[in-house]
Amino acid sequence: MDVCRVIAGGFSAAVIKNAYEKQLLVWGQGNFGSFEQPQKLYMDNVDFVDVQISKFSHEAFAVAIEKRGRVYAWGSNVQGQLGHNDQGSRELPTQVSALKRKA
Repeated sequence: MDVCRVIAGGFSAAVIKNAYEKQLLVWGQGNFGSFEQPQKLYMDNVDFVDVQISKFSHEAFAVAIEKRGRVYAWGSNVQGQLGHNDQGSRELPTQVSALKRKA
């Protein structure tokens, strides 16, 4: 397993590469739960290449992009910052529909 990217803010995340794909690890405290050690966020057929995390622990959220250009966002969404056209928080990365086919 190779670490491709690590980022910290309201929580921490890393993009790792195994033999088949790139996966996302998270740790710290967020809408996904509270983890003292990195936990994989399992997403079928999603090959993450980059991730960014808010710097605010009280409203932590993240945005990740995968190999085919799809954008995923999750975490706190009290101001609609995830781009999902609502204010509901997300525990797992959820594809941002408004950015489909915007390449």
